[in-house]
Amino acid sequence: MRNHLPPLERQYLPLWGMLLVLPLCFLVSVFWLRHGGGPFWLWYLLDPSYFYLYDAVNLVNLNWPGHPYHPGTPVQVFGALVLKAVYPLTGGEAIADIVLADPEGHLRLISTATVCVTAIGLVLVGAVAYRVFESKVFALVLQAAPFLSMVTLKNSYQVRPESFVIITMLMLMMVMVSAQRSGALQSMRLRYAVAFGIVAGFGVAVKVISAPIYLLPLFLLGSFRALTVYAGISFLALVVFTLPAFGSWDIFFNWMLKISTGTGAYGSGAVGFVDPDAYTKAVREIFGRPLLHAPFVLGLTALAVAAWKRHWNNDAKAVAGLCLAVLAQVLLVAKQPTANFMIPAYMMNALTIVMLVRLVAGFKFGGDVFRARAGLVIRGLLCILILAQPFSVKRLDKEQQFKHAEALRIDDNRFSQCARLYVFPASTQSFALALGDWWTGSRFGEKLAQTKPANDFWFEQNTMDFRDWKGSRDAAKIIASYPCVYIRGTHWVHLSKHLKKAAPGFKVTATCPNRYEKVLLSGIDCAGKLVKK
Repeated sequence: MRNHLPPLERQYLPLWGMLLVLPLCFLVSVFWLRHGGGPFWLWYLLDPSYFYLYDAVNLVNLNWPGHPYHPGTPVQVFGALVLKAVYPLTGGEAIADIVLADPEGHLRLISTATVCVTAIGLVLVGAVAYRVFESKVFALVLQAAPFLSMVTLKNSYQVRPESFVIITMLMLMMVMVSAQRSGALQSMRLRYAVAFGIVAGFGVAVKVISAPIYLLPLFLLGSFRALTVYAGISFLALVVFTLPAFGSWDIFFNWMLKISTGTGAYGSGAVGFVDPDAYTKAVREIFGRPLLHAPFVLGLTALAVAAWKRHWNNDAKAVAGLCLAVLAQVLLVAKQPTANFMIPAYMMNALTIVMLVRLVAGFKFGGDVFRARAGLVIRGLLCILILAQPFSVKRLDKEQQFKHAEALRIDDNRFSQCARLYVFPASTQSFALALGDWWTGSRFGEKLAQTKPANDFWFEQNTMDFRDWKGSRDAAKIIASYPCVYIRGTHWVHLSKHLKKAAPGFKVTATCPNRYEKVLLSGIDCAGKLVKK
């Protein structure tokens, strides 16, 4: 379905101006959200942003990443490249000192670079879509992909795999749209198999749970030979893109084994892959979101009509691949339902809309007048979608600002004479630095101990371990060494169990109000005044 519009060359400036609108809106929205969201050490941002900062420093120092669980290798490499680009003549140890002195500044730097790459990707997606479809509307729909879900938008600036999943989905869209050119697959099927394979390998290296979305080109590639090439190149690309973490592959494989043999989150719970009741409920809840089930149901309906009319063209194959990929993504994510894990499906909804419109238009229902009116309806819906985004972004920003303000309402400096104990997740830079160092191999404890507060301690709930910058410590001795104790975090129950055994005489004498974190005190009140311990 092609719109009879003038060639790209005749509309160069107006077209490129139009293709810049949504990428610029994306930049403004994301930087606005980042400003309102506050520093990366806040409780809802630190995991895993600080982990990826540390591993970027590890790679700069030619050490293996210590946190390969996603595996996230391209994100770690990108962070290292950004740091080295900023300090090209500085040695690894010196870069580590600089980054640890200002972790927030360097996280913002990597974040900014990531957001800019995403914006460039949006421009390219729009350009490719216009080249292939000769439709400004289709170009804009694909560029609107990050705006279809606020989950996508709020993850787009964070230093974590999700921001790179967004970039990878844009890459996948470009290859998918390019393959829709007349005769492209027939003449270059194996080349497209290679291109899809490179994107798939990169994407799985970024976030393994996004793997189902790469079922998308199966119907489009079609032949056994092309599918074999696709599978082979995907595997080879995955190996190449995770090579910088080669020394940590054992950690990743052990982690995959753990989470695949327990029915609960992160491999917890009874032995098995899923709990049938919880899994079925999760599938229903995920598919209950209109953003997922509406395009999926419409896609299946259109495919049924296509089968009836024997209209099995590339548009139908693309819609079939999209439906299969989204279904597979839902079925995998339902094992551990998390909104962030559905970002690949949210992003691909934009492509589903475009391919559905093309497929249905190919059925040639109604006359020219009907199709013209249908085109107007589509353009109208796009306008409504675009006009609604500022309100959605504003609402999300308000939510982020509230969390930010609530986290800063209690100032840790008020309790500088106390032993400050942090438990996951806590809104303080000391905890973010300590947790990030621990998860990435505990390589910077000595450096941190020289410059960070000596009265800051934290509790690692995975090992039930009370720690300072250098390692494990006796909780009872630490508590007895200070006139007061300040405890902050969310998963208080784990620390409570530990303290009952390690420091049975410890008592909480006050609590400070905070909506998201527990703030418990002993020997001091919320104003910072010492009381009887």
